[in-house]
Amino acid sequence: MITFRKGGATLEEMAEAEKLGIRYKKYQKKALLAAAAITSASAEEIARFEQEVGELPPDYKAFLATCNGGIPSRTSLSPSLHITSFFSLTPLNLHESLHHQHRLLGLPHWLPIAENAAGDKYLLRLSGHQRFSVHFYRHDAAENDSDAFQSVADSFSDLLTKLDPS
Repeated sequence: MITFRKGGATLEEMAEAEKLGIRYKKYQKKALLAAAAITSASAEEIARFEQEVGELPPDYKAFLATCNGGIPSRTSLSPSLHITSFFSLTPLNLHESLHHQHRLLGLPHWLPIAENAAGDKYLLRLSGHQRFSVHFYRHDAAENDSDAFQSVADSFSDLLTKLDPS
């Protein structure tokens, strides 16, 4: 079963790291504590977000209501496709917010839900053909590049299943 951990650290975890010689600046500690404190999204938060972007599939809404983003325990879809983190509805910072990612992408029928270490995105299709399917999007692809979008899963649940084949 795939699990998700938050992208932050507790005071105890930071104290253990400091014993190993890792030093944190004040702003880093604050950011790590905030990330560790992200909770599941409420039904009201999800409903407000749907008013902004459109209807979300039930499996993705359930994910937001339970995990609300995070770092997956399994990250590989294939030898060349990996996911490092899923975006949160709760804005930890602008970069990791679903709101910001959706505005930044500038494609109204697509919602960035995850990314890899290179900054490439995994997008949930919000309308049209293959509605609610998930696609990989190369952020550095040339405009009108047919290889910029690659279908990777028929649904959000299918994406999680492919990350966790057991």
